[in-house]
Amino acid sequence: MGIFEKKVCSICGGDAGTIFSKKLADGFLCKNCASKLSPYFTGRKKSTTEEIKAQLEYRNQNEINLASLNPQKVMGYEEKIYLDELQKKFVVNRSNDFKKGNPDIIDLSMLKDVELIIDEDSEEIYKDGHNKESYDPKRYKSEYEFKIEMSIDHPYFDSIEIELEDGDEPTSVDDEKYKALERAGREIQATLMPGKYTIPVELEATNKEDEWECPECHTKNIGKFCMNCGKQKIIKWYCPNCGKENEGKFCMDCGTEKPANAGVLK
Repeated sequence: MGIFEKKVCSICGGDAGTIFSKKLADGFLCKNCASKLSPYFTGRKKSTTEEIKAQLEYRNQNEINLASLNPQKVMGYEEKIYLDELQKKFVVNRSNDFKKGNPDIIDLSMLKDVELIIDEDSEEIYKDGHNKESYDPKRYKSEYEFKIEMSIDHPYFDSIEIELEDGDEPTSVDDEKYKALERAGREIQATLMPGKYTIPVELEATNKEDEWECPECHTKNIGKFCMNCGKQKIIKWYCPNCGKENEGKFCMDCGTEKPANAGVLK
């Protein structure tokens, strides 16, 4: 069979394309059938036709089972964990519709570990960027990326990685954003594997001080945006000139700009 010859999908019998067909150990897969596999599955090229058929049957049943999933808890930001605490099952999805895209249902008993990874990316700051003249002592600009890595005992994949994002990345371990993201990560660990992880006391205190309830969906949050529906946190303040309660950048009564240290209503 030449490289540019059309290939037949081993699953549906349809056209699998030419050079862009998805190869199996004993055949080919068309784009449509490949899209139905789990997004976390990485062993396609080593899988046989029968193994792929078995996975597609599992994926069909997974879609049916999603109808009975009823998440009571949502954790995360752009990528969210929808947890059904009663059934002890969860899915991961970027969409506000947790069923969209047929996400894999994970039983809590499948979890081997839930790690919080904090990566620091540091770059030196120079006096003269062109000649790279360093300060004495050297100065650095840092950014911190937060992610959750789950190790999972599943027939078709062994890990799921979730990015914890709340707008811009924090630049210091002392930033409130850093603490909020760490708190969110620790909460995920303690919720999914309570026998192994707990939330540190100092982060619990941070949560009580900064926690707010979304007026749209009533989810409890810490960061600037609701981790369930994406609504931005409303910061209320009193005008230092006339005492009016406001939400925007300027006072609704006298036009005074919100001071940097304006009192925030919790």
